[in-house]
Amino acid sequence: MATWTFRRKSPAEKSRNPMQDEFFASNSEAGALVREAIQNSLDARLDENHPVRVRILIANDKKRLDWDATTEWIDTGAWGHFKASGSGLKDIPFDNSACPFLVYEDFNTKGLNGDIYQNAECDGVKNAFYYFLRAEGQSDKKEGELGSWGVGKIVFPKSSRLRAIFVLTTRSEDSKTYLSGQSILKYHKVGDQVYSPDGWFGEIGEKELGLPIDDSQIINKFSEVFSLSRKNETGLSLVVPWPDENITFENLTKSVIEEYFYSILTKKLEVLIETDDMSVQLSEDTLLDEVEKLDTSSEKSLVQLVELAASVLTQPKDQIIKLPRYTGNKPEWQPEMISEELVDDIWGILDSDEPATIRVPLDILYKEDARVEHTFFDVVIKKAKDNVAKPVFVRDGLVITKVLRPKSPGYISLVSIIDSPLKTLLGRAENPAHSEWNVGSDHFKGKYSYGRDYLNFVRLSVKRIIQYIQKDDEEADASILADLFSIPKPENETMPIPEPSPDPGPDVEPPMIPPIPTKEPYYNLVKIDNGFRVYGKKEFTRVREYCIVMAYDLIKGNPFNKWHKADFLVQELTIKTKNTSNYEAKDNCIKFTADNNQFDIEVNGLDINRDLKVRVTSQVAENA
Repeated sequence: MATWTFRRKSPAEKSRNPMQDEFFASNSEAGALVREAIQNSLDARLDENHPVRVRILIANDKKRLDWDATTEWIDTGAWGHFKASGSGLKDIPFDNSACPFLVYEDFNTKGLNGDIYQNAECDGVKNAFYYFLRAEGQSDKKEGELGSWGVGKIVFPKSSRLRAIFVLTTRSEDSKTYLSGQSILKYHKVGDQVYSPDGWFGEIGEKELGLPIDDSQIINKFSEVFSLSRKNETGLSLVVPWPDENITFENLTKSVIEEYFYSILTKKLEVLIETDDMSVQLSEDTLLDEVEKLDTSSEKSLVQLVELAASVLTQPKDQIIKLPRYTGNKPEWQPEMISEELVDDIWGILDSDEPATIRVPLDILYKEDARVEHTFFDVVIKKAKDNVAKPVFVRDGLVITKVLRPKSPGYISLVSIIDSPLKTLLGRAENPAHSEWNVGSDHFKGKYSYGRDYLNFVRLSVKRIIQYIQKDDEEADASILADLFSIPKPENETMPIPEPSPDPGPDVEPPMIPPIPTKEPYYNLVKIDNGFRVYGKKEFTRVREYCIVMAYDLIKGNPFNKWHKADFLVQELTIKTKNTSNYEAKDNCIKFTADNNQFDIEVNGLDINRDLKVRVTSQVAENA
């Protein structure tokens, strides 16, 4: 039977206690666990056409183990080390106490592939087994992947009151299943003997090399005792005995949503969180509903953020507004990047209460060989009158939570980095917790000609774009009829002039409050008996592309994301067109091109008993 083994400290060995915890000290236990565990799972994705599936079980009640059941997995000798003076443990479980545990499992992942006998880093050799179980501060991941420092795995033992974990893996390269375990303490004494921090659960091979268990009877019993759901699927299953009491169902759910909403919405990730008596499935279809159930002061802004990301992900690519490149080699924001016509395009979208997606080009110049890589990132902004939050930065699905960036009051905003060269650059600048960018990072320093400027260019993007589009209209906040049909606001409506205060004096004129201007769109939108009409308004000289999307309104959630063909199909409605070209009508969307403002689209045949939302956007045609 496998047991726990701690290696004796040799006389020549320097005492050096593990310090990796400090990289994650500012994170909550649940937040750190979710962030590091899921990014490792996403990096190990097996089939890119299907999401990574994660299951997290908190066994606090019915499924927890009684003391006698734990002795097969944590023997008396192991307890001698856990209770030893200097072990570093501060909340050791009492004898005969029941053992709650946490299970983390991922599926559609590769598992810990690699030679189980490798005991040192080998150049060019990928070995997930070695790097996960035998290395610290080393990684075989490429720079720019979600996890690449080689220290994030500390969050698993850090989550245990014993600083211990069990590791079961089924590998994609050979379908073999192995079981092992680790504990990371401090240098400690048992009797008169000093032991090293690292404990190993499994077998011991030559030269004291810890080896995993491959006995199917032991593995099957372990899987049953700890309620694993893995059968023959490849991936990783981790068990954390006596988890930190702050790792709760509510905290895990909130952390998954806050950290990985984007990966869930892009169908890269699905997460099941379970306890003995409740569960939640977080997927693209359920995410928004589950956000709205959160009992937290940040729930409103989180709902807005998830809705923003969801609407952008369904936005047609031809609706992205593309900025020209800045002038010169050094990346810097320049007012000339956003022309008056682009300002009008952006405001045409914002005033429709829809998000504007703005693609920003960037050229990365390498210091060593003067190589240039062309890349881009997307800035998404939407008007949100009461919002005072800072922009959210997402690198390849991971929210980078502590980027220094200014607030954007009146807007909710998202910066998405999905292009490989920029993903790699920003990944190199991240700290081990992947929560902020640091120009002094060892992975980043000295690689780029304008390293600090690249970070600032991305970091300040939302602020600069809002600054440039508001240069003629610092307080623009009026809205036009482009959303929910109701009584249209008169086109020339102005803000009311307040009554003068009583007895202002014979020579005091009441102040005139000028109306707040709004950017005029390139269309009119009006309601008709069982539909609507879109026709030209503002004159233009360059060909414009229009997109009309419609959906029946809902009590909650984004109606455009939840439109269903059972509601209606535009190709089955009665549509009259005038002075349009490249006309296309499919599902809930109408697209067309207009040469001037004499165009006219009339849509009839919709349900008069349901509220209709209509989103109209337009931009200059690419070849205009």
